Amino acid sequence: MAFQKGNKLAKGGARPNSGPNPDWLKEKCQRIIEKRKLIEFLADVADGKYTERVFAPGAGEMFVQKSCDAETRMKAIGMLLERGYGKPAQALDVKGEGAGGNFVIIARHQ
Repeated sequence: MAFQKGNKLAKGGARPNSGPNPDWLKEKCQRIIEKRKLIEFLADVADGKYTERVFAPGAGEMFVQKSCDAETRMKAIGMLLERGYGKPAQALDVKGEGAGGNFVIIARHQ
């Protein structure tokens, strides 16, 4: 017995909303970032507002509050810039035989 085209029991052909969602991981990560306010956290690290408790031998207390070092702050700034403005274009110098000379490829990261 053959089914008419459009019948949900008919075989073959694409079905709406079937198959894996290719953006499921991206969407899940975006929900986590928004729920936990991770962009604001990165901004606090970049501004030097975020502090952490670190062990301080020789200090009167065992732990002291310390803001992030410059390297950590620069990484946070870089992450914010890449997400806000995209990665900068990179020039690649490619040399090859038969190309008639040198040429440059500009690759833009998204």
